This record gives sequence, structure tokens and C-alpha cells, in this order.
Amino acid sequence: MRFNNKQKIFSGCLLAMSISATHAAEFGLFGDISFRESTRSNHDGSNHQESFALGSLTLHASQEIDEKTTGFIEYTIKSPSSAVAASHAVSIERLWIKRSITPTFQIGAGQFHSSLGYWNQAYHHGKLTQDTVTRPFFINLRDAKSIFPAHVLGLKATGILNIAHGTGGSVSYDLTIANGTSVDTNPPAAEGPIPLKENFSEKKLAVLRTSYQFPVRPIQIGIFGMINPVAESTSSQKLVDQTVLGMDLHIVMNNFEITAEYFSINNKDSVGTGKYTADAYYVQLGYWLISNKLKSIYRYESLGFDKNDPYFQYRRSKQESRHTLALRYEIDGTNALTLEAQRTSPEETTTTNKTETDYYLQWAFMMF
Repeated sequence: MRFNNKQKIFSGCLLAMSISATHAAEFGLFGDISFRESTRSNHDGSNHQESFALGSLTLHASQEIDEKTTGFIEYTIKSPSSAVAASHAVSIERLWIKRSITPTFQIGAGQFHSSLGYWNQAYHHGKLTQDTVTRPFFINLRDAKSIFPAHVLGLKATGILNIAHGTGGSVSYDLTIANGTSVDTNPPAAEGPIPLKENFSEKKLAVLRTSYQFPVRPIQIGIFGMINPVAESTSSQKLVDQTVLGMDLHIVMNNFEITAEYFSINNKDSVGTGKYTADAYYVQLGYWLISNKLKSIYRYESLGFDKNDPYFQYRRSKQESRHTLALRYEIDGTNALTLEAQRTSPEETTTTNKTETDYYLQWAFMMF
């Protein structure tokens, strides 16, 4: 594998950081290897072949710069055998610095995971951290099908307020002001959805999530919202004013777990005059068949919108729903095997847009 000059410089800086401050830094290295079989067809009309694939190699490191300041970086290398990379792709997924101003208020700057919902807060790029091989498709990381920005670059304010003294109840908040998003309205004529890009003009997005952790009971409820001006990638002309409101829920009760998120999406056409609504949601249920060893998971996810909505037209999005069944075996705390079947059903079935089923067997691991 070859690196360009920028990647060599970054790798050198990362190595220097690890050598000079090993005593204060914490590292994590995640990887996964999978086998996939599918009934779906490739874009060229050929049948998908059974194949083994290397997942992303994810390295993250955090360091206490001083008593009140922390730095963090997450760095991924995508294999050319993965579905998202034709060649080795190296990218910085997160890079931020935070400083604690008071016990209940922190300020940070850099690139973060979007705080839009529970999943983005709970799981990072390492597949070991989540119960299933796949994520809900409309909040996927670095995937063109994701309808929201998974990463944001800007300023963040966070904190936790203990409001039920002695019982564990608390309220957390997360406010981010970041660069807006853009989309290429004149993409190549190839099939497939169009990914979101970052917009470096004066148009900024804002994301706020606040959650309540119940005292005693392991229940967390969150509400969130986003204001997102979507521009054209080349001209920065505003295309859509997007507003997203939603809520999330996470419950752990004995051997049973529930995770759910609902998104209400409002898109105002800035070129025309139309206003459109859409919704997306998922519900995931988990049950430990053998405590802390063998877990069964079921998830249902869905995206629906108005066919005339320009945002989804620009993105070449499709309305669909998915059923996911998974069985996860925890070998130990550092690696796990997951067997998964996922059935995708489009709202409109055609010869090229039909119900498909994907099967996965994945071994995910953490090296350190």
C-alpha cells in the first residue's frame, strides 16, 4: 500500500505523538473481516458474487493535553475489497479538541460525529462496537444512502447536568454549529445515490440533542433537531432549507434491549416554492439468549418521502424498508462473530428495483 505525501506527514505526526506522549494517550485499533452473499445485482446488471472482504481498519487515539483539555483523532483505512473503496482510501473521520470550562460545560472544535440521534453517539467506525454488521441505511457513515451528514466540522458545546441528586438521573446536551452540506446537481450519469458533500461557504448548519437518563432505571430518552442549508457543490447556491426534528430511545432491561429513532424531515425548495415532508425511523430489539455470550437482534428501518421533493431527487434516493435479523456471538470483549440476513424492499418494485436479500458473516475485533 502506498501513501501520498499528506498521508505520510500525518502518519509521522501520529507516530511522533504516540512516542512522545505514550504515558498519557489511549489507543484503540479496530478491524473486521466478512463474507457476503447477496441476491442483488451490480450496477452493470451482473449478479453479485459471493465474496470475502476486508473491512475498514479504524485507529483512534485520545490524549489529555492538560487537566482540562483533551484531544482525539479517528483515522480509517478502507480496503479496496470493500464496497466503498475501489483502492485503499485513507481518511480522518474525527479530529477534535475539547476543553472543560466548568463541570457542566465543555467547548470543542474540530470534526465530530453528528449528534443527530442515538446511534451516531453510541457507535463509531469500528464494527465491534455495534450489535449488527450493518447500520440503519439512512444514517450510515460515509455512505451515499445516508440522508443526513454523519460528520460535521465546526464548534461544539456539551455538558451533563445532574438533576436528581443521589439517584443517578441526569440531562445531557450537545450543540454543534458546523459547515453546511452540499450536493452535486450534475453528477455523472452512473446509477446509484449521490453523496452529501461539505459546504465551506457562509451557510452553516446547527444540531442540538438533549437526553435524559432516568434514575435507577437504564432508560435514556433523547430529542434532537437540525437546521441544514443544502447548497449546490460547485456554485454554493442554496437549494434546500432542511429542518429535522426527532427523538430517540434506548432501554436495557435484564436480557432485553430496545433502541429506536424517529426523524421528521421538512425540506423547503429554495429554487422553487414547494415544501415537502418525509420521515425515517428504525426500531431495533435485542435479546441475550446466553447472557453476555449469544445475542439475537431484529431491526426494522424505513424511509418515506414525497416523490417531488427536490432534496431526494438531487440525492437519487429511493424509498425503501429493511428487515434485519442477526445472531452475535461474543467470543470475548475483544472480538465477536455476527451472522446477519437483511431483506430490502423498495416502495416501487421494477425489474431493476426489486426486493433483495443480503447475507453476512463477520468477524470483528479490537487489537488494542
